[in-house]
Amino acid sequence: MLRHVDVWIPPLIASLDAEIDPASLSRVEEAVVEISRTDAGGHPPSSALARFLLRGESVASSKIERISASTEDYARALGGSRANASASSMVAASAALHRLVDGAMRTAP
Repeated sequence: MLRHVDVWIPPLIASLDAEIDPASLSRVEEAVVEISRTDAGGHPPSSALARFLLRGESVASSKIERISASTEDYARALGGSRANASASSMVAASAALHRLVDGAMRTAP
């Protein structure tokens, strides 16, 4: 039975100005153009790209939740090998997101 939950409120950042250096901004713009080009290509969606993006989102979300693992542990967890709890949690989150998106795509009109 759950007896204790630790919570925290993230810092408020809406009023902060983001300062992005020109080189980073340029790379972001290039990535957006490439993603748009891929998306507009008229080809069927790439399942490999979808899995990659979901894994990236899972890792980023885990970091927000203060869950992190080394690349090696994450790779071990992906392969089903021994890995620490954080890496296993990150892989489980990625798998859950993949099932959610896959299910939504199968039931979409």
